[in-house]
Amino acid sequence: MDFKALFNKRVGFFFLIVLGIILAISPAGSIQQPFLSADEMATKVTSKSNQISAEDVAHILIDKQPGVTIIDIRNKSDYEEYHIPTAINIPLENLFKVGNLDQIDPQNTIIVYSNGDAYAAQAWLLMQQQGIDSFILTGGMNYWASAILNPQKPDDLVADSEILRYQLRQSASQYFSPGGKIQSTQPEETKTETQKPITFKKKKKADEGC
Repeated sequence: MDFKALFNKRVGFFFLIVLGIILAISPAGSIQQPFLSADEMATKVTSKSNQISAEDVAHILIDKQPGVTIIDIRNKSDYEEYHIPTAINIPLENLFKVGNLDQIDPQNTIIVYSNGDAYAAQAWLLMQQQGIDSFILTGGMNYWASAILNPQKPDDLVADSEILRYQLRQSASQYFSPGGKIQSTQPEETKTETQKPITFKKKKKADEGC
């Protein structure tokens, strides 16, 4: 029997075990791989499949669908002035500071928003690089304010689908505006008409902010 070869194999095996333990407890071992490849991220961006509409978010909140985390990445003062009900405030520059990601359950459907799309798109990209999937609220707070809080009545000659959309927005406006059924991050017990659950596939003034 070649004892020298056997000894070398055992030493090599022991070395691999030790190396694995070191990598597991080192910072390098804690780095997560991107959730999507660069090509997959590009496809999502161009197809807008990484976005969710204000109307769909409104339905989610009205129906009190579980397993949804909404992140407001604006600054604290903007958040305190008004924010989408149930949203937590993690400003973009603080998104990856120690403890902030602990507020996010990666198993939930995660929705991020800012005043517009630009900063939310940055947050989405950074979260993808950390292995966290999410959606961008299309149009951000600007669109939420115009479409959900202050919907404009369409002309009489528009298609029936546009009239129906306006009626849905008007109902949502009554729900989310001051004096409506949701005024804070605390859900109320009052039951509302059940909307069809949203199935996920993985304002300020109109031109203001990112």
